[in-house]
Amino acid sequence: MLKGLTLDESVKIAEDLHANLSDVTLDTGEWTINVSCSLGVAELQSGDSLDDLMKRTDLALYRAKQEGHDRVATAPPDSWISERPRLGVSMARHLPAPAPNVKDRRKGAPPGPALYGRIFAIIDLLIASGLRDDIAAQIMAQRLIGAGVPTPDDVEAADWWRDILDRRAAFRAGDATEEGLREYGKVVAAIETIPPHDRVECALTNDLWDRRRMVASERSSEHGLMVP
Repeated sequence: MLKGLTLDESVKIAEDLHANLSDVTLDTGEWTINVSCSLGVAELQSGDSLDDLMKRTDLALYRAKQEGHDRVATAPPDSWISERPRLGVSMARHLPAPAPNVKDRRKGAPPGPALYGRIFAIIDLLIASGLRDDIAAQIMAQRLIGAGVPTPDDVEAADWWRDILDRRAAFRAGDATEEGLREYGKVVAAIETIPPHDRVECALTNDLWDRRRMVASERSSEHGLMVP
């Protein structure tokens, strides 16, 4: 909307708007309401469609909210989500930040072969959608931690994604149990029932990797998602 301006110049305008809104108060007669806002700013890049620009701006707004609300933010620089804004928005919508007080649902038991098989199927989907393998593994590690799944005993939470990649490499090299292969195949079959352009968002929405948290949303029913 700010034709001819650079990203830095646009951010300055957004910051001025933010400051002006912060000065606004609403007197209801019983109390006074202060106004706050989060603003996301993005720049049209070569090859962008209007939808790409809107998605990148949406990512900037998610960043503003995740960093504490009531501020101005741009999309993360030098990040895959700036290069693939549509996929990035799907991720931002369905990747809650890990909570330190999440109750461990599995009574201290780390993932077994079946769960890893399902995780690998989702990682393969993310890679097929354009993510690097390390980014895909980090995303799944974040989801696991956020869901209260404990890490293996000899693995630090910050390094779990590396362990997941090592296990995936072994899995693909043939070091897989029948149970792991069976669960991998079930998730792949479920993914294949979803139209290609909706697979990432629908798979994340339905938690296909976690049988305890799978939900039958209207979106999945609409697309005929079948979970074996």
